[in-house]
Amino acid sequence: MAQPLLDSAKATELDSGDCSEDRSTQVNPGGCMQACVRAIEAWGLTDSDARKILAVDHQTWMQIKSGKWKESLSREQLKRIATVTAIYNALYSCFGTEANRWAMHPNEIEMFHGRRPVDAMIEEGLPMMEKARSHTRNLLVGM
Repeated sequence: MAQPLLDSAKATELDSGDCSEDRSTQVNPGGCMQACVRAIEAWGLTDSDARKILAVDHQTWMQIKSGKWKESLSREQLKRIATVTAIYNALYSCFGTEANRWAMHPNEIEMFHGRRPVDAMIEEGLPMMEKARSHTRNLLVGM
């Protein structure tokens, strides 16, 4: 059976903050990036969708994806990486490998209005990603 992207302690750290420079002693941004790549791959997002979700260009995404990215990212980009990872971890905790289907299937809850969550997050950016993160956190708390 598949495992969560991060152990529960790291997932809790991500869920309580972000992978920003201010938290670099607590959370390894490289570890966040690797976990985010695994979430994006588990969801089956295209490279184009992944770039849009993370707000990075093609070259940056390809380097992140290959584990070769060594440059700095903006606070918003780091927050997007942490948010994708936190969403996936909450979904995985609730639904196991069924979490892999979430991003690419139309969702009828009010915030998505029948759209695929990935499309809603691309169209509305970080505010929608944070709403999705809050929603998935609430699912986990409600268990």
